[in-house]
Amino acid sequence: MHWLSFFVGVLVGWIVELIIDYLFWQKRCARLAAENGDLRRELDRLKKAEVQNAELITEIAHLKGLEKENAALKAELDACQQQLAAASGDEASTRSETATPVVAESLQVVEGIGPKIEQLLHAAGILTLSMLAETEIDVLRHILSEAGPRFRMADPATWPQQARLAAAGNWEALQALQDSLNAGRR
Repeated sequence: MHWLSFFVGVLVGWIVELIIDYLFWQKRCARLAAENGDLRRELDRLKKAEVQNAELITEIAHLKGLEKENAALKAELDACQQQLAAASGDEASTRSETATPVVAESLQVVEGIGPKIEQLLHAAGILTLSMLAETEIDVLRHILSEAGPRFRMADPATWPQQARLAAAGNWEALQALQDSLNAGRR
């Protein structure tokens, strides 16, 4: 009977050990499988990052090539501009980058021009007193008539003359002329 008890004890111990090992290894295998899945996802992400990195390196190389091409074209353009300047004798073309745009001046120093008419003239491209001085009276009348009946009453007959005096800085002559006018009219 001792042998039977011994054999049953060994058998029960072996079964218990198998159950414990199974439960322990099952949890460990599940955890390892999850870690393996995480590692595979991370590996896939790294492979995608490597592909993107290779694409970026290719783009950078392409951009460097474009920069070199741009520099060559700019040098060619500069050479052409210098040849053009030398051929025409015009130094202004070589300084085209430093040219300043025309800044609008107040035209209201001219009697008969108020804020609304000044806006009309600026919209028509007459931005300075010098431009107004060079504009023909018929052009000014056309600008006013196109703006509507409200502006047709204004008389631009003296505006170029007044603008010429103001542009030249001849303020005394301008004041004398304006004193002889009535609302900008003779």
